[in-house]
Amino acid sequence: MAGNDNGKSIGDLVANANANQSKVVDTTSPYYLHPCDHPGLIFVTHPLSERGDNYFTWRRSFMNALHSKNKASFVDGKIAKPEIDSPDLQSWIQCNTVVLSWVTSALAKELQGNVAHVETARDIWKDLEECTGGAARKMSSMREEERVFDFLMGLDEAYTTVRSQILSVDPLSNVGRAYAIAAQEEKSLQIVLPPLTSLR
Repeated sequence: MAGNDNGKSIGDLVANANANQSKVVDTTSPYYLHPCDHPGLIFVTHPLSERGDNYFTWRRSFMNALHSKNKASFVDGKIAKPEIDSPDLQSWIQCNTVVLSWVTSALAKELQGNVAHVETARDIWKDLEECTGGAARKMSSMREEERVFDFLMGLDEAYTTVRSQILSVDPLSNVGRAYAIAAQEEKSLQIVLPPLTSLR
């Protein structure tokens, strides 16, 4: 084999090139951590409140930030913890720990103690969805039912039948659906009952 100026063979140079190529960092990998991706990074300007009343806006802001860092897969369940013998395990542990700290630091101080025992970013995310997201959805549903009820109670007596039909549906329709049903009933009433001016 011919040698080069440094006394290395072509085979040695190819082996070195292959070794260096395997050290190339894949910045598109969800396991990639940029030097700025430290545990103390602030993701959202307003932490999730103790009552969870800002859950939906907080969640959207936080998910946008996670997507920008290519780490949403750690909370949405797309990247599960690798098996103990997997070469990705150490990278997963590092990323999970960083994401876990990001989520925890984006919570009101009163909530942080409630999730201190959680070991994965996915589990903390599910806990927050169940606690705050469930309550927020329930409140939203209750408000929508109130709006439907207010709308139906404002209808004339001619709509008594349709009012009863809508109120008997479980779950209660939303306001848009209730309005559409009432409008349909109004059209059918106009067909059945001719306008008063035509009766004269």
